[in-house]
Amino acid sequence: MKKTTIICVDDEKIVLDSLKKELLNSFPDQVSLEFAESGMEALELINELTAESNEISIIICDWQMPEMKGDEFLALAHKIIPDTKKILLTGQATQEGIGNAVNKSDLFRYMPKPWEPADLDITITEAFRSFYSKKKNEQQQNQLVKLNASLEDKVKRRTNQLMNSKDELNILLNKTLKGSIDVLVNLFSQTDELIFAKATRIKDVVRRMLPVLDVPNHWEFEVGALMSQIGSLHGDDELLERFYMGEAITEKERVLINQYAEGSYNILIKLPMFDNLATAIRGYYNLPKLIKTAKSERVILIGKVLNAAINFDNLVLSQIGAEQAIKTMKTGIYDSRILYSLEESFNVSNLNDKKEEPKNFRDRNKN
Repeated sequence: MKKTTIICVDDEKIVLDSLKKELLNSFPDQVSLEFAESGMEALELINELTAESNEISIIICDWQMPEMKGDEFLALAHKIIPDTKKILLTGQATQEGIGNAVNKSDLFRYMPKPWEPADLDITITEAFRSFYSKKKNEQQQNQLVKLNASLEDKVKRRTNQLMNSKDELNILLNKTLKGSIDVLVNLFSQTDELIFAKATRIKDVVRRMLPVLDVPNHWEFEVGALMSQIGSLHGDDELLERFYMGEAITEKERVLINQYAEGSYNILIKLPMFDNLATAIRGYYNLPKLIKTAKSERVILIGKVLNAAINFDNLVLSQIGAEQAIKTMKTGIYDSRILYSLEESFNVSNLNDKKEEPKNFRDRNKN
């Protein structure tokens, strides 16, 4: 089987040499590497490779290059190879440059320069996962299975690396652990735009509630919000589209929706130190059971916050407006502290501005 190609683009040879060393060390038998020192040279290379039917799975490109910036090159490359996963190295990138790359080239991820080798390793592995998830033939699916196992192992090893040092425990919690989740969220944002949009809105609601609730370690709540919908990735497309657009669903369909929370739990429980968060996500659709079985009040609180934020978002999307959504929730069984945080934290006009409809569910995987 012909190896897949990664193209590295940077005007500094030392950077290209570093990428070559790290990529060959991490993926010695899986990739063929190509290098270019400018955007124009890279475009010529892409045309040559595609003419020979070579598969280009990933482009790694610096932003600050003479003649053609990285975001300009990626936009042109995207027109030729739209499925290729594009990673922008951002030593000096502007917000405008990053925004252009996201909007015009379907940017997979941007990474700071200099990068951590382990983070590059995880990002490339995850980019492979996303690229091959759209492929249908058996050989590529086998490679995807191997990459899935590889990514999980690398995330664990990266986490364990930092856990071995007590002095780096805070880095583990505040950077690497959440960073690993951000990598996964990046994957899901590329895999399913509607689910990612839902998770992002839930995170926005939760983030506004937290200062009023006055709880420590906000990252657990925010990561919980982002990861709460991951189990929906294998759900029923038509049902999820109606549910995420705030339309009414039957009780039988609601049971299916609740089961997707179990799917989120199954993914998250595999990550080190996420037992409590996984339990909270698993239980936010069944709070009475969570309250009875949870081992800590914090787990219960995370579950309550997620439950309220998700239901609030559903009500706002059903076109009743934020103010009416809170009034409706007051007729239900919610913790008064949670409802108070909603009332105090949100400006109704701002919330209404946020309820733009996500892209059509069936368009999410179209090339």
